Amino acid sequence: MDQSQVESRMTSPFETTANISYKDIKATARIVSEEPRSCTVSFTSPSSLNGMSFAFAKDKLTVDYNGISFDLDPSNLPGGAVAKMVVSAVNSATEPQGVHVELKESSVEVSGLIEAGEFLLKLDPKSGNFLKLSIPASELEMEFINFCPL
Repeated sequence: MDQSQVESRMTSPFETTANISYKDIKATARIVSEEPRSCTVSFTSPSSLNGMSFAFAKDKLTVDYNGISFDLDPSNLPGGAVAKMVVSAVNSATEPQGVHVELKESSVEVSGLIEAGEFLLKLDPKSGNFLKLSIPASELEMEFINFCPL
């Protein structure tokens, strides 16, 4: 998988389930990205976040909870911060400068720097599907399950 294939995967619509560890929060969410620079994170656990979704697009965050929605600064809520970091890391991986792509035995590793810190995004070397995203400085780890291009 070369840089152009990585860029193609990053800008293609997808949906996935993610196991998320963010600071002291452990959560599971469905993530859907139908266009570049946007995604919707819909939490299924823990129970305190179940039914809450965060739609992030171009520095705008819309929070929806049981049919009530409102706009917020993405950094004001943990779910919004997670959505912003996912979008930022994926967007950064498509940039021609500032990212490093390395083929490992079990994954393609895309690394770079975003506002939240250095990130490492692991992709399946055959399909290009997302496997894991780590942003250590922000204490974010995400494991992607059932990644599916749309």
